[in-house]
Amino acid sequence: MAPEILVAMVLGGAAVAMGTPIGLKAAGREPPFLADLGFASGPRGSACAWALAALLALAYAAFSIGSIPDVTRHWHSISWLKALAIVAAVTAAVLKEAIFRRLLMDALAKRGAGAILQILISAIAFGIAHGTWGLMGGSVN
Repeated sequence: MAPEILVAMVLGGAAVAMGTPIGLKAAGREPPFLADLGFASGPRGSACAWALAALLALAYAAFSIGSIPDVTRHWHSISWLKALAIVAAVTAAVLKEAIFRRLLMDALAKRGAGAILQILISAIAFGIAHGTWGLMGGSVN
């Protein structure tokens, strides 16, 4: 099987699995744990916060383009696989926030943990989950 097809199958499966709760929310049949992701009506952050987030994202993209050889060589090319990867990345980001910030922190709050302990445990769990990439060798080549 061609490597691109295998990658597409993994990314597509991840996008569908993680995107299903998000799609349900968009269709008005929201799973309870997605209730507070910030898509409901109400304050959406200041213009300064959004501008800072956009600036940080652009700075990270510029850093990646300049520092990661494969990104440097291929950042400007357009492909369906990149589009699929973007969909998978966005759905993963939303779902990870729901899991680590909503489910985990709510469970800790129900057990009497204060805000600082909730944040610390959530951050440690988030770090451990992301640290697995480093343990896998850091390369997908």
